[in-house]
Amino acid sequence: MQTVWELFEPFFGETPSYSSVRLWVYRVGLYLWQRTPPRHDDWIFLLDHVAEPASGKCLLIVGVRRSALRVGNYQLTHQDVTLLYAEIMTSSNGVAIHEILDDVSAVTGVPVQIVSDHGSDVLKGERLFQAEQPDVVLTWDITHRLARLWLATIRGDERWASFQEQCGQTRTKTERGPLRFLAPPSQSDATRCEHFDRLTLWGADLLAYQDRGNFSPVNPRHVWDAAAEYELRHLPAELAARLQPLRDRSFADQTKFAEAVGEAVGAEQAEHVSAIVRAADQGRREFRERFGWVESFRADLREVYVPLVRLGYLAEEQVKAEGLHGASARRWLAAVSGNWLRHPRARQFTVELLRYLRAEGGDRRPEEALLGTSDVLESLFGKYKQFSERGPLRELGATLLMLPLTTVKLTTDLVRDALEAMRLKTFEPLRRLTFGISSLARRRLAFSVPDDTKHS
Repeated sequence: MQTVWELFEPFFGETPSYSSVRLWVYRVGLYLWQRTPPRHDDWIFLLDHVAEPASGKCLLIVGVRRSALRVGNYQLTHQDVTLLYAEIMTSSNGVAIHEILDDVSAVTGVPVQIVSDHGSDVLKGERLFQAEQPDVVLTWDITHRLARLWLATIRGDERWASFQEQCGQTRTKTERGPLRFLAPPSQSDATRCEHFDRLTLWGADLLAYQDRGNFSPVNPRHVWDAAAEYELRHLPAELAARLQPLRDRSFADQTKFAEAVGEAVGAEQAEHVSAIVRAADQGRREFRERFGWVESFRADLREVYVPLVRLGYLAEEQVKAEGLHGASARRWLAAVSGNWLRHPRARQFTVELLRYLRAEGGDRRPEEALLGTSDVLESLFGKYKQFSERGPLRELGATLLMLPLTTVKLTTDLVRDALEAMRLKTFEPLRRLTFGISSLARRRLAFSVPDDTKHS
């Protein structure tokens, strides 16, 4: 809102309404959506779908010029890419993707590379296109490739299935209470690797938190009660008797309780104080009640799952920094820690990842590296979802017009040109032709009460 007002301030003396600003934004977005992209001979296409279950998919193709890639940092920002094509599709298949690539290339020029998630429909369309344009390189986005490799590695793994299930149950029990800051990640949204990396790192972090032994954020109070006595039932009878004056008394924190224990047991029994404090720690007890099950997966996490994630993240970081080239596999392997390769599954994962890096990197020199990630497209979809989730009905509609705005630097001249080209009499027919009538508009029409029946 602030950015919009700064652009319009030279023309207006007061703050416009929200609906006016939204209409201006949509008009500028549709102008960019309809604008013919420039023609170059070094485009790199990035394409993927954003989907809403009730209204189909939107195919988005953005482009970045190979000459614009920055050596040493192949991660793109929104304004590094140009919107080349967007279309809402009720269904998508390889033939349709092929036809779209042909049409876009006729306008922009044949791309030198296409980066995608290699979904079945997209890959088929890309291969049909490549058959006509054999110089085009098809690249499997590193993040999606990792997801496939991780899923293949844990497929049929009963230990992982059990860990994942217990993560879900624990989140249900803790996400709304005082322990929510330790809750496992949500698994409600579908992801490319079924949250393998997120859940794995959560488990490792939780065990590291447990090992540090500071449970005061969970509950700082300490109580010498029956449960604490039972845990330390091996204590000498004389020592247990000295602790009786503290029985069922609640202390605000560890320091106060430790001082009271020290006075009760005396200097000659000081070696037992730490164990007594630990047994009386209410935070530790509550932590164990909800998260103690993770301990049984410590070996799996340390020996299998965490190394798989570390291996993948290392490859992903490298490819996003320097692209894909002939030395990618060798450089990645040189940076791998030997400790990560102790388990057979980690070694097999390494073989598959090396195969991917060699195949995608080919024999190109580092300075001729290919783009290896479509993260910028995923980020654009994430931006769109921030807007769409605010709407009363989730559907592919005019909110998509926010996407092209994120790929340009908004200037007063651009806004003026867009609003002059997309006057209201032009904008509304084009919007309906592109997106149809929204579900919200249809609902309002269906539920509206005719004037002659309002007071009957």
